[in-house]
Amino acid sequence: MRRPMRPRLLHLFNAFEVGGVERQHMMLVERLARDFGQACWSYCHGPLEAELDALGVPREVGGTETAAAMLARGDFDCVVMRTNRYLDEMCALLTRTGVPVVYMKDYLRWFDGNMAYVDPARDAVAAAAADAAFYCGPSLAPGLEGFRGRLGGAELMYNGLDFSRFPLSPRGEPHGGCLRVGIMGNLTERKNQIAAVEALRQDLAAGTCSLELAGNPHEPRYAERLRRASEGLPVALRGYVADPVGFLRDIDVFLMTSILEGWPVAIMEAMACGVPVIAPDVGDVRELLDGGRAGLVYPAGAYGEVAVLLQSLRDPALYGAMSRQGLARVRDFDIEIAWRQLDRAVRGLLAGVDARAS
Repeated sequence: MRRPMRPRLLHLFNAFEVGGVERQHMMLVERLARDFGQACWSYCHGPLEAELDALGVPREVGGTETAAAMLARGDFDCVVMRTNRYLDEMCALLTRTGVPVVYMKDYLRWFDGNMAYVDPARDAVAAAAADAAFYCGPSLAPGLEGFRGRLGGAELMYNGLDFSRFPLSPRGEPHGGCLRVGIMGNLTERKNQIAAVEALRQDLAAGTCSLELAGNPHEPRYAERLRRASEGLPVALRGYVADPVGFLRDIDVFLMTSILEGWPVAIMEAMACGVPVIAPDVGDVRELLDGGRAGLVYPAGAYGEVAVLLQSLRDPALYGAMSRQGLARVRDFDIEIAWRQLDRAVRGLLAGVDARAS
């Protein structure tokens, strides 16, 4: 049967909620819409549904039975899987359909008791169902070690940004005596904003810095603890911020105090706005910040160093250098590069299907 002019892709999202992984994949869907028909699945509803509707990309929400019903229609030429929900059932389903599969291993935790990004047994299940695979950061490579798909081994695909949305301009020095420090991330134990309040408590009380916290209260009890810890201090809980560029425009320094991270999109966004970064050495943060040359990195859990690093950024020379080096580094992570990698893989798999059918 002759393939339609616009091959059809089914994207298996981890969620339609807004997170770093989901935002990354949404940008790829936007670009693939130029040449492919598409539909998307997720296990839960979220704000990305409105963006898919605006693109005219159909989407459905449910369990594996919903994904199975979508595949049973027989009008998809390739599946792009960026989820680990219902892994065993989903991979068994994909194997039965015979549709080529691209697996994208991102910083998604396995929820079978270990909460890790890499689990050899779980990763092997996903890899066995895939014809091509990408891993989105150096620390994820062991999860796909030994993978050999129709297009060869797994390939590194850095997460990136749509640079058209960012100013990409350096800053020379902070705005004034009171440093405006910002954090972007859902209010959760993992993001650990309370550590920032405690680390900067003395400076906050003295009025030498303020703290802006952008993020949804995903864990209400934690959000309440954060609110109580911030009482009487210049700490603003901003809630969900739809415009990260606007938020970053109004701060002097971007801070991260997370316990667990992978390749944080929020750090890239700060760098693309010329905002110097202070972040912990967790996940691939050090790699993202070019070994500490494009941002100030402190040892994981060493929150006592945060105030010292913030004080060092009062030096205009260091502040300007971190701004410029962050901008130079983030230019390596253009979402167009990731889009071209995925586009090439999909086309390669479809060409292989056509060659075997002829």
